[in-house]
Amino acid sequence: YELLKKNTKYQWTEIKVEATLNLKKALTQKPILQIDPMQKTKLPLDASSEGLATILLQGDDGKNMKLVYAISQRQARLKRDNI
Repeated sequence: YELLKKNTKYQWTEIKVEATLNLKKALTQKPILQIDPMQKTKLPLDASSEGLATILLQGDDGKNMKLVYAISQRQARLKRDNI
């Protein structure tokens, strides 16, 4: 949260190097995306002239769904205006 403070200078410290390496390792080792075919799955979608979004939810029932994956994309103006 340091960078959210006003007038804070960014400093690349050993802690930030370690955090970056840990994140890279976590994102590149299995399981990256794990979907259980035995659980209920929901894929709600949202679309507007501004963009598209969807999330993949899985769980044992409607009350206990967990986020598996999320993606969104902002539409370019040319696409929105059909030019």
